[in-house]
This record gives sequence, structure tokens and C-alpha cells, in this order.
Amino acid sequence: MPILLNDIKENVSKISDMILEEMKKEVLDQGHKDTGKLINSMRYDMIVQSNAIEVTFYYVFYGRFVNDGVKASKVRYPIKILIDWFKRKGLTGKNATSAAWATRAKHKKEGIPTKKSVRFSSNGRRKGFQDQIIKTMPKKIEPIIDKSLIDPLKTAFIDMLSS
Repeated sequence: MPILLNDIKENVSKISDMILEEMKKEVLDQGHKDTGKLINSMRYDMIVQSNAIEVTFYYVFYGRFVNDGVKASKVRYPIKILIDWFKRKGLTGKNATSAAWATRAKHKKEGIPTKKSVRFSSNGRRKGFQDQIIKTMPKKIEPIIDKSLIDPLKTAFIDMLSS
């Protein structure tokens, strides 16, 4: 049966790769593509035990705020972060500083994401990238699970019974 375990590990890895790519795509589709730090931090670890395979996905800490959003009453960040963001977008000096303070005021009024920030999204969403994957992936991976995990089990049992 070790061949079967290798097949299962290989297929769990393929499914995990697929989930990871879908999560990265969702982040990009939501319009979160400034430095690439969030997407580049996304990875998973697979731990194989005698009776289970565990897959854990990781990304940088601030990805939690990108996923969940931030209530207006909880908006707290150094203004320098926004000034630097506006500089990366091409504003300089006082223009970057003014835009940063105006954006921060909007964040403190509406929260993050703001209502109008949806214009930066190609899918109509600005948060919930992880939640979206949890919601949509089962339907996408079910056929893969059937083909790559259930079928080898059936074959293994048929082979066992025929021997």
C-alpha cells in the first residue's frame, strides 16, 4: 500500500497548489497588488503522519486585515505607510502627504476597505479572499479528489481482492 500513500500525498500536494494559486488570483482580482508582499508570502506546509495528512496555509500577518477588513473605529496605522503608498503611485512631497491624510480620514469614517475602493477590484470584492476560496474550492476540487484519491483506493481494493 505505500504506492497508494505516495499517490495520496502527490494529489494532496496538487490540490494544495491549486488552492494556493486560486487564493493568489483572488487577492489580485480584489485589487491588492501594491508591492506583491502578500502574494509572495503565500505558501503551505504539508505534514504527513501515519494516519493523516495535514496542510496548513500561511501568509504575512497583515493579510488578515486584507481578508477581514478593518472597522472605522479600529483604523490605526502610521501615516507614513500611506504616504509611502502614494509615493509608489507617483505622487510626491505635499501631494503624497495630503492624499495620505485625506485617505486616512476616509478610513476612519468608513473603515477599510472604503465603499468606493471596489473600483480597484475586477470581481466586485475588496475583502474576504480566504473566505471566498473556502466557499468556492470544494466544488472545484471534488472532481480531482474523486479521480485522484477515490479511484486509486478502488483500484487498490480490487487488486487486493483479486490476489
